[in-house]
Amino acid sequence: MRYSNHIDKLPAKTLEDAIVIRDHLVKTTSPNTAKRCLMHFSAACNWAVRSGLISHNPFRGMSEEIKIPKAKNEENDINPFSEAEINVIITKFEQSSYYNYYAPFITLLRY
Repeated sequence: MRYSNHIDKLPAKTLEDAIVIRDHLVKTTSPNTAKRCLMHFSAACNWAVRSGLISHNPFRGMSEEIKIPKAKNEENDINPFSEAEINVIITKFEQSSYYNYYAPFITLLRY
């Protein structure tokens, strides 16, 4: 069901059109989605080959050709607290008679 939307939108639905399918996925979806779809198509075809339903896997190796761009860490970092807020949180844990044993753990999470 997860990939049915992508499958429904394919311009071709036969194994002979594997290259057309790959090109369509690359043009119309993100690199990650295209790669995952092709990996699943290849896995299904591998099963079909082992089961004697088809003679070869036309999707073999296609997903490896798609390179996923690496995200820049600083742009994608989630920093919910400022440095001052982190220091206040750690100090409150250290000062608490009930929660002070969490202070080293909270300090470790900072890094």
